[in-house]
Amino acid sequence: MKTMKYFFMAALAILMTACSSDDNELTQLPVKAEGITITAQLAPKSSNAKTRAVTESGNKIVVDWAVNEHLAILYDKDGNQMADATITAVDDDGAATITFTVVEGTADDTECQIIYPYSAAKEDKTGVKDNSTLLGAQDGTLNANLDVRVGAGKIQTSTPSLTVTTQPAAQFAIWKLTLPQASKDMYVISEAGEFLAGAILSDPGTDFTVAVPAAVPAVSSKVTIVATDGTSGCWSYSNTATLEKGKYYQSTLTSMTALGNESTADVYKMTGAGTIPAGKTVVLSGVTISGDQIACSGDATIILMGSNTVTAAANTAAIKIGGSSTTLTITGSGSLTVKGGQYAAAIGTGYANNASVAGGNIEINGGTVNATGGQSSAAIGTGYAYQNGSSNECGAITINGGTVTAYGGYAGIGTGGANQSSSNECGAITINGGTVTATGGQRSAAIGTGYANNSGSNKCGTITISTGVTSVTATLGNRSPNSIGKGFAANNGTQTCGTITIGGDATTYAVGVTESPFYYPTAP
Repeated sequence: MKTMKYFFMAALAILMTACSSDDNELTQLPVKAEGITITAQLAPKSSNAKTRAVTESGNKIVVDWAVNEHLAILYDKDGNQMADATITAVDDDGAATITFTVVEGTADDTECQIIYPYSAAKEDKTGVKDNSTLLGAQDGTLNANLDVRVGAGKIQTSTPSLTVTTQPAAQFAIWKLTLPQASKDMYVISEAGEFLAGAILSDPGTDFTVAVPAAVPAVSSKVTIVATDGTSGCWSYSNTATLEKGKYYQSTLTSMTALGNESTADVYKMTGAGTIPAGKTVVLSGVTISGDQIACSGDATIILMGSNTVTAAANTAAIKIGGSSTTLTITGSGSLTVKGGQYAAAIGTGYANNASVAGGNIEINGGTVNATGGQSSAAIGTGYAYQNGSSNECGAITINGGTVTAYGGYAGIGTGGANQSSSNECGAITINGGTVTATGGQRSAAIGTGYANNSGSNKCGTITISTGVTSVTATLGNRSPNSIGKGFAANNGTQTCGTITIGGDATTYAVGVTESPFYYPTAP
């Protein structure tokens, strides 16, 4: 498509004058600089014109620009800037006219990102939100959340205009599934158990069919569709699907297989405490567990639907990870509130006393996770290691998306306490996306290591916070030297932490992050 440039007539500035009663001289008041207004045009989304946005017409999904919709224009002028572009008109061919204002002094040929809808842009004005956050914003209705688009352009200010170099392109497919049961939640899972899409309906309806539209990343392999009524019913259906970005699909399922609590299926609903068999994916939907835990015997995936709570008994983790070299993956768009028992992590390992405990990796890709560690333990990571050479280990901790809040009995994310010649260790801690808030307990970092005392040893791997995150907030515990990095050591205790890299900078934080609260990229 050819590059397009559109111009508009600049408004005449009016010089205002005032009369001085003291010296009878005319004084020119300054003209307030309010920015530069730009009007431009975007190509049609499809051949189905008019002003309907994402709607339904007969058996077709119609996706068009609509008047009064908003896009975000991201650009740089003395730092990250985000303009709110309003669609003021849509012509008969479906092309949209947008109007927005940039900061006074913005240079010609300033590159910009064009993001639709406005809510899909990151709050720090650096790009589009991560997929799990975007997919988690769905509510089971046809609306702009299903039709995320990203384009690029160049802003001219000397002759105010926008050159659209890349028309906003769809990031997802839209797939409308008609299910044979009245469902409140619907999820699409890849052949590998990866969460692809989900929707939560505010009202599951009273009939036996419900149509659930969802945005889905491109996929060309077997998928499993899981649906639940939000209480006890859970069904699944598997087929081979080819879904391409920017295309619209509809499927009507005539039957689905009921999923039990102890199913041998690869994907099944878990309604209470228990153990997830190695390699299985479980759905948590409206589950409340008190005084017990969910344990992983190997690799496991937990998909969150609705609101779920797990509170563990003493010395046990609420969500116990599998052994070394295994991975627990948490995803979906529901919520999980977890609290570790005394001396145990909320998600990770339990208490190590006169023993060695080894756990695997923890990966959070979506959903809302609120984790609180037990006494002397991390919220996400390891429990407490106490006396006589005890050791407590977990693998890498990775957060790729979602909203994660971690309150540590010691570290929020990382290791618990180590005491009396015991040791605690976790692998690399990496935050690639999502919104993360971590708070350390007494003498502990928010992200890193807990308290080491009486020849105890605490160790964590490298700590990386990438530019892809929405936000990270880290608050140190009382007497901790760092909010990110090493916690406090006393009585020959030792602390070891790998390189800390935040936003690509590994030099500024060579020792640790002492600022508390520490915000990245910026304070709210």
